[in-house]
Amino acid sequence: MKNDGFQWMLLNIYGLAHDDRKLEFLEEIQKKVLSLDLHMMLGGDFNLVRRVEEKSSGNVDIHLMEAFNDMINFTSLRELHRSGSRFTWTNKQIPPIMCVLDRVLVTNSCEDHFDLSTVVAEPRLVSDHNPLLLDTNDRVVTQQHYFRFSS
Repeated sequence: MKNDGFQWMLLNIYGLAHDDRKLEFLEEIQKKVLSLDLHMMLGGDFNLVRRVEEKSSGNVDIHLMEAFNDMINFTSLRELHRSGSRFTWTNKQIPPIMCVLDRVLVTNSCEDHFDLSTVVAEPRLVSDHNPLLLDTNDRVVTQQHYFRFSS
């Protein structure tokens, strides 16, 4: 795809680990998305699940889960499909608790522009999170410039 001047923003997300301020965190994201007239991708560790199935123990805070989904719906964000690992985080205990905390959310206009985008959860090596690899398949056509030295 050629570079057609499409301007967009990638917000790197690191959500709060403690539940007492997660609603405030979601409100801040919502305000940011609605206040900026930009095409956006939000990616990273939201520290929230969207469905009970996203946590291996099934023990989720339904109120926070619904608030997260409400924010996504209210801002018209969409989650890009992720392949690779089923879960993106583990507590590294025995038996482990695993869940999906990391994801990429996009505005509709961004999804339309980068319609071939893929997200892959790569293998976890050192961290307790699987790194996410986002490929927008945006091919920038550049003109080749040749340098020739003449004496």
